[in-house]
Amino acid sequence: MYLHYVFDLWVEVWRKKVAKGDVIVVRYADDLVVGFQYRTDAERFLQQFPERLAKFGLELHADKTRLIEFGRFAARDRKYRGEGKPETFTFLGFTHFCGQLNSSRAFIVWRITAKKRMVAKLKAIKAELPTPEASSHSRGWCMASDSCAGILPIPWSSR
Repeated sequence: MYLHYVFDLWVEVWRKKVAKGDVIVVRYADDLVVGFQYRTDAERFLQQFPERLAKFGLELHADKTRLIEFGRFAARDRKYRGEGKPETFTFLGFTHFCGQLNSSRAFIVWRITAKKRMVAKLKAIKAELPTPEASSHSRGWCMASDSCAGILPIPWSSR
């Protein structure tokens, strides 16, 4: 509720009065991603948003806050400048990156489970699996299903 007043209402006014292009906001609790049509809008926002937060005794996490080029033309523009592939970002446990559909070459945002989250989930699954010594089966497969990993076959053996 607090960020509703600190951020949501403020960004709606900022979008209408300050931004020159489109602004897209995705917020879940205190995590957010803001997309801009124009780099100048993004730079202006990145200057003004910390000032807004400071009025309420809040601040951005420096390690998690950055300006990246992302979107439909990012790959083409970066390639032209010799900068390689567009950067990725992690939001809500998923790493987001620029991609294209194979058939139509249309732009799409691809998402994969963030490596940190995947490793933690696999360790948790492994901890719950029976050890080979505790099983009466000589060899088998255990199926673990998880929303972030899909269906994951985990081989085990008592040898």
